[in-house]
Amino acid sequence: MARDFVRRVLIVDDDALLRSLLSSTLSSYGFETQTAENAITAHRQVKGFDPDVLLVDIDLGEGVNGLELVGALGRADSSRGYVILSNYSESVRSVPEVPYISYLNKQDISDSQFLVDQIEGVLRGATSTIVPASDLKLTKNQMDLLRMLSEGMSNHQIAESKKQSLRAVEQLISRTYKALGLESSSGRSRRVMAAQVYKQHLKVNR
Repeated sequence: MARDFVRRVLIVDDDALLRSLLSSTLSSYGFETQTAENAITAHRQVKGFDPDVLLVDIDLGEGVNGLELVGALGRADSSRGYVILSNYSESVRSVPEVPYISYLNKQDISDSQFLVDQIEGVLRGATSTIVPASDLKLTKNQMDLLRMLSEGMSNHQIAESKKQSLRAVEQLISRTYKALGLESSSGRSRRVMAAQVYKQHLKVNR
């Protein structure tokens, strides 16, 4: 029997409650899910479940971590997508190079639509790259823009605040996304991820 076109997600996290929550959330959006508490179990389930996307926490407790798991799976099969749960820490520097990968701050998984957007993005072949804070080269204008994005301001509100045209603000946003390495993300995901970078790295370093 041919496999139905149901999107399959393997959730890999050592927190049982979080695994259950993520599984329930994604199931409500029509995904077929399975869960694994560590890398060993994940390797075994990948063979039988054949997921399209893995949602992987970096910290899996003792043993192989999430980055090492993604690296090993990516070398064996480059067709799968990966959404990495992280806090944009320095460990993001060592994320393996796989074709379809995105990053999601663990603090934001309560936003179920954003979570689904990330998964749908890697299913479409999109990628997102978070540049370490120490490597960012942002202008004062771009930093101010990120602050406004992190406060939830719309493009129109930003234009009014900066006394600029809407087009000028849109061009500034586009340049800022590029500086953050977010060219391949799309729509709301790019905006939210840019705001997250500000909150996680830049705000505390100002």
